[in-house]
Order: sequence, then C-alpha cells, then structure tokens
Amino acid sequence: MFLTILRALTINLVHSTSPQCLSEWSLIFSHGQNQSSSSIYNDMFKYSGFTLNNLGDYEACNKLDTSKYVVLSFRKSPIIVQTLCGPSVCEKSDYKNLTIPGIVLELSENYDVIFSKEYEKEHYGKFSKGALLMILIIIILVIVCVMAGVFDYTMLEEQKKSDPLVQLILCFSIVTNTKKLFECIPETKSGKRDPFDLINSARCWSIGWIILGHTCQFMYFIPALKNYPTAYDNTHNLFYYIVYGGFYAVDTFFVVVGFLMTYHMIHDFQKPSHESIFRKIYKIIIHRYLLFSSVYFFLLFFFWTLQSYLRTGPMWFEADRSTSMCEDYWWTNLIYINNFVPNYKGNACLTAGWYNANDLQFLLICILINLCYVKINETLGWVFSTFLAIFSIISSMTVAWYTDINPSFFDEGHNGDHFWYYYNKPYCRIGPYALGIMTAYIVNAYRQSKTEGMNVKDKLALKFAQLFENTIFRYFCFIFGLVLLNLIMYFAFELYENPGSDNHYIHWTSTGNIIFLTFERITASLGIWLILTPMLLGYFRLFSSLMSLYPFVIFARLNFTVFLIHSNLMEIVYRGQKEAWEFNLYTNVRDTIGFFFACQLFAIPVVLMVEMPVMNLEKYFLEGSEKKYEPLLDKKDDKRHR
Repeated sequence: MFLTILRALTINLVHSTSPQCLSEWSLIFSHGQNQSSSSIYNDMFKYSGFTLNNLGDYEACNKLDTSKYVVLSFRKSPIIVQTLCGPSVCEKSDYKNLTIPGIVLELSENYDVIFSKEYEKEHYGKFSKGALLMILIIIILVIVCVMAGVFDYTMLEEQKKSDPLVQLILCFSIVTNTKKLFECIPETKSGKRDPFDLINSARCWSIGWIILGHTCQFMYFIPALKNYPTAYDNTHNLFYYIVYGGFYAVDTFFVVVGFLMTYHMIHDFQKPSHESIFRKIYKIIIHRYLLFSSVYFFLLFFFWTLQSYLRTGPMWFEADRSTSMCEDYWWTNLIYINNFVPNYKGNACLTAGWYNANDLQFLLICILINLCYVKINETLGWVFSTFLAIFSIISSMTVAWYTDINPSFFDEGHNGDHFWYYYNKPYCRIGPYALGIMTAYIVNAYRQSKTEGMNVKDKLALKFAQLFENTIFRYFCFIFGLVLLNLIMYFAFELYENPGSDNHYIHWTSTGNIIFLTFERITASLGIWLILTPMLLGYFRLFSSLMSLYPFVIFARLNFTVFLIHSNLMEIVYRGQKEAWEFNLYTNVRDTIGFFFACQLFAIPVVLMVEMPVMNLEKYFLEGSEKKYEPLLDKKDDKRHR
C-alpha cells in the first residue's frame, strides 16, 4: 500500500507547482527501495505509515531536521488515515489533490491534510489566558486545602469546636475531608444496614456500565484502528449485548435521584419547623445547585482550558473537538439550559452536561409535585407523577415521528439528531424520574406503617407497598423487571447488529423505529424500578447486603465526579495515541477496567478540594457552623435524610 501511495504521490506531484517537494519525494522513494542504505531519506521512509491507519513513528519523524509528519485524513468517524514522514518543503497544497488508489470515493469526501506538529504549535503551543487562570486556581486550591489540613492536624479539638473562624478554615481541610470520604456508613439502631445503602451499589454499577458502553463507543470512533475493516464484526459477540445496555444505565440515575429527592422533600415538608415552606424550597434548590455546580463548573473550565495541553501525538489535532462549543455556549451550562441552546438542540461543551441540565430541570418539577402531595392531597402527587410518565412516552413518540430520527446513536444519515432532539431532552427522559417519585411514595408509606403511632395518609402508596409482602408477587416483579430490561437490551443489540453498508441503520421500518423510541426508555426504567423497589422496601436482604458493602460506599461518593470525568479522560487517551490500536473484546474489557479505576483515582482530589469544601461552606453559612457535612446519598434514618 505504501509503495502504491508513493507512486500516486509521484504522479500527482508532476503537476505540482512545488518541484522541491517532487524532488524530495523522489529521493525518499529511491532510498526507501534500498533498505541497506542509511540516510535521512531512508529514515523518512521508515518513519512513515506503511498501511492505512499505521501511524508510523511520530516522535522520531519530528526529530529529523528536514522532515514534516503529515496525516492524510480520509474519514473522521471511524478514523481512516495515512501518515507520512514527508519533506519539510512540501506544503498542504502538494498533498491536497492526491488520489490514493484503493481509497473509495465515499471515504475521500472528507479528505484533509494535517501537519500534526505544526497544528499543535499553532493551536496549543502557548497556554491561553484561560489555561493560565485555571492553573492558578488549581494551585490556590491545593495550597489552601493543604494548609487547612496542616492547621487541622496541629490544632486542639477544643479550638476546632469553639472558634467559628477556625471552623471556616477547616471547611477546606484535606485531612478532615479525606476521613469523611473514606468513613463507613454506620448501621441503623437495629444493628442492620438500611436498605437505602444498596443505592450506592446501584449507582456504582451504573457508572461502570456507562464507562463500558462509552469505552467501546469511543474506541471504535476516535482512535485509528489497525483492524478498522473488520472492527465492527467483533461486536457480534454476545458480550456487546451488555454493552448496548449501557444506553439505559443513566435511567438508573434518574430513578434513584427521583426517589431520593422526593423522599427527602416529603420529610422536609412534613416536619414541623419555624422555617417557611419557601425557605425550605430555597435551601433544596441551593443545595442541589451547589452540589452539582461546584464540581461541574470546575471540570467544565478545566477541560475547556487545559485539555488540549495534556498530551501530544499524530492524532492530537482534534484534541479540543469535544469542547469546541464552550467558547460560545459555556454560559448555558451555568444556568442549566445547555440541552436547549442553541437552536433548541443544545450543546456539548462538557459531554455529560446534558444530564446535569435534566436533573436540575426535573428538580423544579419534583418540588411542585411534592408540594401538592404534602400540602394539598396525596392523590395529586400520584396524578402528576403518572402524567409525567405518560407524557414522556407521548413526547418520545412525537419526537420520533416528527424528526424521523433513527434509534441508533451511530446513524450517519441524521447528523446526530438522535442526541440533539431525543436523548438529551427532559420531556423524553422524565419517565424514569417519575417512577422514582412514585417509589418514594411507596417506601415512605411502608416505613410509616412500620413506625408505632404513625398515621399513614397515603393509602394508595401503602396498598402498593403491601402487595410486595406477598412472596410470589415480590419475586414475580423482580424477575419481570429483569425480563423487561433484558428485552429492551435485546432489541438494542439486534438494532446495532445491522448497521447497513452506509451505517444508516435501515434494518427496521420507520414504524418500527417510532415504536422502539416511544417505549424504550419507559420499558427499561420500569424494569429497573421493579428490581429496585422490593429491595428498597427491605426485601431480598442477601442482595441488598451485598450491594451495601463498604467499597460501594466510597465509589458512590466519587460517582458524580467520575461521571463528569470519564468521557474527557477517554478522549485524552484515545486522541493522544502514538500507534494504531486493535478493537476487540479483550481491549474493550481492558480499557473499561482501566478507565473505571483511573476515573476513581482522578476524582478523589476533585472531590476533596472542590466538592467537599463547597458543601462544607454551604453547611457553615446556611445551616450553621456546628453542622458537619455528610454526602447527600449516604444519609440514614429520618434525621440524615434531610
């Protein structure tokens, strides 16, 4: 192939306006055929890629005084490139009209020429003002947290408790925050684990599932692959049945968050207090905003300003591709409308930002529903949450019918419309959240019924809870939940098994596409709901005990930060490749495990120096310095659920 390319290059350069380039390539060609000779031209031949997606030797080529590493890009996704260690006298125009025999027309439509090292020097050669500011912020955070930790370690306990200024400083203590991060959740007064502890495991498994799905997705589309002609054939393995199920892992988050937020709200709204209901709502919104925004904004600006400086390599010229929309739309993330702006489609300034926008938008709806539930009538909560679930089904059907989108994420015929008009929209995603709200009603009523002297107002929720007391019904729901989840995963696997020759995924009819998009989210979420609900009620103790083990507690505390980090970390690794990689089952599993633990590792300093200090400051200023920070999802019993 390389000799073919050199011949094509020689023929085309005859018509070039650069005789110097033609002369240099003639020397490379002649020396390359004589492997016994030793010269700079022989080195340039040796450092070039010999086959498509062979990246040659990027570092060695750039060390030569008279060479220039060039990437001939034929396709962006999945990547198909040819790399050459060419003469420094050759310019982009000398390669621009090159026609490579063996590269079909479809692959040549996006043909481009990139001098990787020159591109890096031009775009990433010097730190931008934003990058320098971000570095300064990181240095200040490290200094403050370490100094507060030293202060904490050397100070007497009496001083820590009595001096408000000291308590303010200790909000940043890396010593105290590390202890909180790794402390174990205490058992309940009965000596047993609270069933809510299993939520930590559910979140942990879900983020692992997401990382698995994104690892396979990113590895196929971002790096140059050795086995690009047959890479997709590897996905026919039944292992990828699980991989495609990762598209529904985020729905677990929505079910869990809808459950937890509602459960906490009910107790907050019902508790006799001198605080007005408006102040309680204000504190809920502020807490959720700060909990999300502290880490979210830090990582958004970190990756936006610094990601392009973190690596180098032949394919690093697209290092800022994922953050390219930040310059114009970073502000939409601050007010969580980034899933609508611009053009009602949204933006991907930070890949995971769409989830945060949905979560905060759902929170406002959740507050209104639970106000009606507690302050007016419990029936209204059921009516509104049921309406939301049905509304998400109707919205999904309407979007699918109106836009004619394909159920596949990878469909090349609709320019990403699946994500922009369906996947990131709250009206299509609120169904799982609504199921979480209803779960909270059921669990709350059940717990009230088991508390002596407590009157259960929500009779409907109690009736649902009592159904699970029947062993047959309980097991049926659990098994049926598994069946539903696996059924939707099977259809997803069947869909992605048949991409078609042009990756337009026309295996299903238009009607089939609409039906699948209409019911896929609510079906998967219902399966998750049927699995989790009996365990949250205290049944299946063996499962819930295993899901409440200590490691899951730690992973759960890092979960949100890991979710925000993982996509950009994958991009940094894959775009910074120095040689072509193999896409197969082994590399997918290997990289998934590596990314999972690498993300946990990178999340620790972010949680210790950003999330925890902000949460401590919130407690200090809003609730009094005497109250200590506890992670939201680790709270136990009624007191710790507030």
